[in-house]
Amino acid sequence: MPAALSANRTDFNEHQGDRGIRATPEVLDEAVIYYGALTSCDTDTGACKPYDGTETDKLLGWHVEETVTGDTDATPKPRASLITGPFRWPDMPLTGLVGTVADNGKRIWAINDGSYTVIDPGSTGAEVGYIDNYVSTSVADAILRNVGGYVDVYSPLPTPTPTPTPTPTAT
Repeated sequence: MPAALSANRTDFNEHQGDRGIRATPEVLDEAVIYYGALTSCDTDTGACKPYDGTETDKLLGWHVEETVTGDTDATPKPRASLITGPFRWPDMPLTGLVGTVADNGKRIWAINDGSYTVIDPGSTGAEVGYIDNYVSTSVADAILRNVGGYVDVYSPLPTPTPTPTPTPTAT
């Protein structure tokens, strides 16, 4: 399995990030989250941590600020700054590409907080998006879905509830 991130990403690009949903969860004690890292929820504490490849982890989003380290003794508690998606990542580094138009539309899986592939890793990863346009055998323009569980782009949007018009009162 590829190594997890050990420094800020230099190739992360949250193009159209203003369209993604933002979140600021508390960081798990002593967890180090680097810029561009995919994060998940620690099942014991509910705090944010780097994604480690556990298929059942609830993904939270990609960290978009400088490195943050969790510290339960700090006041206020350190928080990650996440973009949950959907957003476009141009020139996303990926493994498993053939480098042709046949790559377009393939699903993308995260193996850990910083490694992505188009080959289904089975029980050691999570689906995070799809290829919009291939670039080469190692890079593609990707559309990353909403992993934060707010409104999933693959699910139908809920029907809005109409708000009744207020009745004017006589004065």
